[in-house]
Amino acid sequence: MTYRKRKKPMTAAAKAKADEKREAKRERVRGLLDRAPEAMCEPGVWAKFLAGPGAAPFLKANGEPYSANNQLLIFQQDPDATDVAGFVRWRERGRQVVGSGNGILVFAPVPRKKDDEPPPEEGGRRPGEMSSDDLKSKLRGTKLAFVWDIRHTEPIDGAEFIPRPDSRRTDLEEIRALIVELAPKDQAAKVTAAMDEAVALTEGVTA
Repeated sequence: MTYRKRKKPMTAAAKAKADEKREAKRERVRGLLDRAPEAMCEPGVWAKFLAGPGAAPFLKANGEPYSANNQLLIFQQDPDATDVAGFVRWRERGRQVVGSGNGILVFAPVPRKKDDEPPPEEGGRRPGEMSSDDLKSKLRGTKLAFVWDIRHTEPIDGAEFIPRPDSRRTDLEEIRALIVELAPKDQAAKVTAAMDEAVALTEGVTA
């Protein structure tokens, strides 16, 4: 029988340091989202987004596109990223992260623990028998986690590389709506016009 080594309880100093690091990450992400409307409307930026993740969205491990928030966060932190994944997922795909200084912060779901599950609802449906409409109720919330672009990984000797799966195109309207929502009210019209102008220029080049 194998025994797991019990983790030592975290000291007050270590907990304070961990909390400080988490808060620094949250501040960084809040800053990125606050700056998104202005940053995405700089000359060429929205056009680059349309040509990159706008055409081929960043994908989660299950092959589904990341949320609009995460699509923006990934692009803002690494505009040249094309294929991102977490540390474990890269190993599952036959590659490994090189170093740790190029991580990209995203929101990751935190599953609800069994003890957190709500009681059975009227009609006899148990907590584990949720419809797709109730999927969000399975989550406690989100946390910040790192993903890395494929440029910052290398092949694992003897492992087969699993390429990025095909996916539907990004929901650009959802991302546009998020950018406008993040903008100050008096800047919303300006932000919308800047994105429309970028789209027109892009269509003019590709026509």
